[in-house]
Amino acid sequence: MSALTEQVQVAVELGDRAVADRPEHGMQPSLPIQGPGRLLDSLACLSNRRPRRVDVSDRLNGMLETAGGRLDCSLLELATAVASDVETARRAVAALDPIDHVLSVDILNAPAEERFSIEWAPVTSVVDVLLDWDLLTVDITVSELSEWLGVPHAVAGRALSWLAVTPGVAVRGWGDEAGTVSIAVALERCPLTAEVPAAG
Repeated sequence: MSALTEQVQVAVELGDRAVADRPEHGMQPSLPIQGPGRLLDSLACLSNRRPRRVDVSDRLNGMLETAGGRLDCSLLELATAVASDVETARRAVAALDPIDHVLSVDILNAPAEERFSIEWAPVTSVVDVLLDWDLLTVDITVSELSEWLGVPHAVAGRALSWLAVTPGVAVRGWGDEAGTVSIAVALERCPLTAEVPAAG
């Protein structure tokens, strides 16, 4: 068994655990989905060894979490990895929340064999936690945010970068991982909180 095959088997098994054991995000280094036919056959076999029944979207989200928030693949490879057909895999990718995910292609028109990337960052989770704690502003380091969310530094940093360009959210001090970052949410202007009444 090649080293790449072993790595992908570990990623898929961890992806199943992430789906079954949520809510915590278990993250591992980024791993592209690629390789010869025997590797994809192995992925298809592993996809059937699930502790419980999960759908294609669950498998995709689990793989993103365990791959460090980024997948590089084609729809053909993804369909094999999640044990589905190409069009089901296409719909699962198209249904990803654009607030938390960025695609490198127009997935609805992408050829099945074209390689593309999916990047994920828990932008929504950051805002949700602030709301749960009744905080509209918070000062926090990247390390603390990483621990808070249960994700690697790179994913926490990506979430901050995406938050900084989200309407109604101000991120100050971002750029120095060792420094403190200030996050402020304007309830009435942020699309993630527009329906939440401001405290008065």
